[in-house]
Amino acid sequence: MQNPSVSAIEVIKAAIQSHNPFINAGIVQEQNVWGKGFPDVPTLNVHASDAVFQAIELVRTSKSSQDKVTSIAITAQYGVGKTHLLSRIRHRLEREGGALFVYAGVNNYTDLNLVKYQFQQTLADSLSHSGQHGVMQ
Repeated sequence: MQNPSVSAIEVIKAAIQSHNPFINAGIVQEQNVWGKGFPDVPTLNVHASDAVFQAIELVRTSKSSQDKVTSIAITAQYGVGKTHLLSRIRHRLEREGGALFVYAGVNNYTDLNLVKYQFQQTLADSLSHSGQHGVMQ
């Protein structure tokens, strides 16, 4: 059996620089979800965004009234791209129209006695942001 060759560190660095999907991506925060531009890395969590878009398409095309409303909760560990994913979804919905996007971060719900009020605040905040054609959702 032959020993595999090992690349020099300079060759590895050059390869990363020539095709780095995370260059300029940075950390996506809540303001990026609602902002105009955002640093999308299309391959990051593509399986999750595809599942969301499939669910939206099902809602749009289904004849069943039961399928006309859906909710999706996205949970994962810190730093794995949840907000990035939500930003991609919201920006696509803004471009295509035909859907309502509500951003409800878990940090907004701190007191069980205030959940209804806090959700109403979240809903009002989300609806006040621009949707398709720059009009409020």
